[in-house]
Amino acid sequence: MRIDRFQGEDDVIREVTAIMRNASWIVLASGGNQGTFRVPEGRKWKAPDLVAASPNGTLLVCEAKLRPSALFLPNKYDESDCDFMQRICASAELQKGLLSRANEVLRSLGRIPGGAHSVVCGLIAAPAFSTDHLIAASGLVILEALGPGQAIRLLGGGLPDAPSLDLAT
Repeated sequence: MRIDRFQGEDDVIREVTAIMRNASWIVLASGGNQGTFRVPEGRKWKAPDLVAASPNGTLLVCEAKLRPSALFLPNKYDESDCDFMQRICASAELQKGLLSRANEVLRSLGRIPGGAHSVVCGLIAAPAFSTDHLIAASGLVILEALGPGQAIRLLGGGLPDAPSLDLAT
């Protein structure tokens, strides 16, 4: 039986992870419960849903949800996933910590000479991001997962110094 829709956030993350691996990205963390790339949030820690390094050293850090609107809802610390990604993008200290951890993992894998050197933040969801979502997420990469076994669409932001994603699985 073919499933034409994602059933949940994990399906969206798995699809984007598979596409990124096919496009020669090194996926360092995938899934909401990973703890390698934790960032302080209030009195606790929050981990991005996807952390991947391009062969050219760009580190992509993303939050993912099944529906785009869920990326903009505040949590108990009054910070949405979009706010979380924008906070990382605005903080040299948080980026330095993520790059340090990424380079430790890359070294242990013997991958990417020179390591990761820049951070790009993004949001991932199944269709459809509205114009209001794109405006609110200004400065972030927006990846829209079109469906199981289909493709991802790059809607906003960019991946400087990174190879293009082969957008189909």
